[in-house]
Amino acid sequence: MENLKHAKTLKHVNRTLHILLCFFIITSCGFIGSADIPEEVIDVPVITKPDTTVETDSAGTGAAADTSPAQETNQNTEEETFHNTYTVTIDVDPVTRNISGITKVKYKNKTGAEMSAVYFNLNLNAFRPGVTPKPFFVQSQDKVFENGTDYGGMDIITATVNGAAAEFEAIDTTLKLNMPTALLPNEETEIVLQFEAYIPKISHRAGANDFAIWFGNFLPTLSVYDEFGWHTTSYYPAGDPFYTEIANYAVTINTPPNYTVAATGVEEVTETETVKTTKLNARLVRDFAFAISDKYIKTTVTAASGVEVNLYTYSPDVDTARILDTASRSLDYFSSLISNYPYRQLDIAETGMFISGGMEYPQLIFMDSGYLYTDASLETITHETVHQWFYNIVGNNQVKEAWLDEGLCAMVQESFKYSNDEIENRMAQEYERLKAVLPDIENKGLLSDLSVYGTWSDYYNIQYRRGKLMFYSLSKKMGGEKFNDFLKTYYTKYAYKISGRKEVIATAEEVYGEPLTDFFDGWMQNFELPPL
Repeated sequence: MENLKHAKTLKHVNRTLHILLCFFIITSCGFIGSADIPEEVIDVPVITKPDTTVETDSAGTGAAADTSPAQETNQNTEEETFHNTYTVTIDVDPVTRNISGITKVKYKNKTGAEMSAVYFNLNLNAFRPGVTPKPFFVQSQDKVFENGTDYGGMDIITATVNGAAAEFEAIDTTLKLNMPTALLPNEETEIVLQFEAYIPKISHRAGANDFAIWFGNFLPTLSVYDEFGWHTTSYYPAGDPFYTEIANYAVTINTPPNYTVAATGVEEVTETETVKTTKLNARLVRDFAFAISDKYIKTTVTAASGVEVNLYTYSPDVDTARILDTASRSLDYFSSLISNYPYRQLDIAETGMFISGGMEYPQLIFMDSGYLYTDASLETITHETVHQWFYNIVGNNQVKEAWLDEGLCAMVQESFKYSNDEIENRMAQEYERLKAVLPDIENKGLLSDLSVYGTWSDYYNIQYRRGKLMFYSLSKKMGGEKFNDFLKTYYTKYAYKISGRKEVIATAEEVYGEPLTDFFDGWMQNFELPPL
């Protein structure tokens, strides 16, 4: 293959034959959905309101009481809502870092119109030479390629729709798949993609080092179709350039026996002399990510809320107790503040990813090795934990409205660690820092999408810092009790859905009881900062 490294050895051919056998099985036997997964490993999220309250002041901060165990039930939480379902088989060769896979998607046309083509995200192809924009800034290139230049990517080998061969075209990070027959509104179909991929030895959301391989934003996922059409977004270097819908995942990962998998979902592991098979089931999540290593050491604690928190590390002398304590306490705190964490597990996996020190995925956090030894790791873990509620469960277009999850999470996490007086002082300092640099950010505001940012600093100052200050100012305007009601109401209304600024404003006005147009316009429409 043009962009895959290493010749096709006999071992690689055998792996390909194995995948083709899987392809035959799943296409002959019909769609394998969550009903075929053993009952004991099904993770069924439910929307519940907190069982305890949080004492707050006018800033909306305060200490949370202990929460009850995360509720799990076999009740149908999807009601009549259809969610795409991905059934995936992946073979990983850790030595060559070549991957072969089959992904089968149960898809329903909810666009309201006949669909002649659908689109998938192939995010790994951003790491091929010549693709623009690059998924990193020039000034970060040495950090990304700290082990030398190495490129990766994914090739789609075959595609079928309801068993019929389908034409497709992959351009950079977008796959266009033509329907053999136009898909009618509300019609369901089964799409099967066979793929091969190569994970480069780089420090990014997907990458590898001498200790582990990690797969962030790796799987082919359906693009979002909304009132603006299909969103086929580039992998911009700033922010998290991803926009996905809630889906169900049943993923089988085959590795050598000595490898451990940390992943989204609840795992079931079987092993032979030659292969370890890890089956993951994740219901109602916004993406699926995983990491593997033959050096991972797993440490586990159970949070007061009953959630299992797992830390996977390969570096020596990591203060695992401190990290797990922060993760479990923040999980319990946000369960009380917003709503119960609706999954059984939260995993934290050590990687070599330099971006921001950490990256959130559903039920999974990637942490860069260097951050594990610093106090910054605790801030990062807390921030990525809040993202389980805002990004994963309540989704948004992270390309167009990054502030919606990043700014909100940055503001909400403050009350986990700091007192009310400390928060007020911190926000005043943040306000002055932003005010000082704002003239140099060239009129970029909260409504700027990721394509306009030339540095991480500019992106951070607007989408994180200005977004955080806006939500803090909102909490002061509404008062602590009403702001916490806003958090709970907003979560409950849009859990497992996609929200935008209209929904945020409408929910805030509903809870506050008065119009807030002028308030939000001041922060969003104007370049100058409104008073804090």
